[in-house]
Amino acid sequence: MIRKATPDDFAELAELWLRASCQAHPFIAEDFWQQQQMAMQRNYLPLAKNYVYQATPASPIAGFASVVQHKLAALFVAPELQGQGIGWALLTHVTQLQPLLELDVFEQNLDALRFYYRFGCRLQDRSLHPETQAWQLTLVYP
Repeated sequence: MIRKATPDDFAELAELWLRASCQAHPFIAEDFWQQQQMAMQRNYLPLAKNYVYQATPASPIAGFASVVQHKLAALFVAPELQGQGIGWALLTHVTQLQPLLELDVFEQNLDALRFYYRFGCRLQDRSLHPETQAWQLTLVYP
């Protein structure tokens, strides 16, 4: 089930974001992500349209997607639930609401790159992420 997130979900989303970010980005120090967690909860999530995936209304949030205008700002699935179609379902939902999307993904995050390319995203640009000095790719859909 996919539903719109509420502010009551933001703490759980920020925790899921932290766990998934640390797992997906071993090339970036964990303390970078830990330092960003409160900003994610208090600043970034409130600015976005957030959609959460839950197996049932009573189950924990399994993943979420955040959109700001035409930008997919976040797409994260709990590490223990990845590979089960949750990210695909969230991205499908988001593209039905916002058919033109742009997103940034770290070049070294090969699993995410394969996922986005399989979904139909195309490379638009490559740049250096200023805070981490890691290369990031800007992809567009469709």
